[in-house]
Amino acid sequence: MIRGDAELLWELFAAYRNEAVRPLLTEAAAELREMERSVVMRAVPSAPGHASRDNHVCPARRAPQQAMDVV
Repeated sequence: MIRGDAELLWELFAAYRNEAVRPLLTEAAAELREMERSVVMRAVPSAPGHASRDNHVCPARRAPQQAMDVV
């Protein structure tokens, strides 16, 4: 029976997989873009040309110098 053969059904519908999945992926991508946009809007304003997340980066610190042993 075809209904019980998942592999056969998978192959029969192979040509339609992309058509079935594309709208779902398009909708998910739109939702992610909207979420990202709302996060950026809530962030602290930044200088022109810089993303607001750049304002939250900690500056690098110089490593402490170690005493060098003279042999």
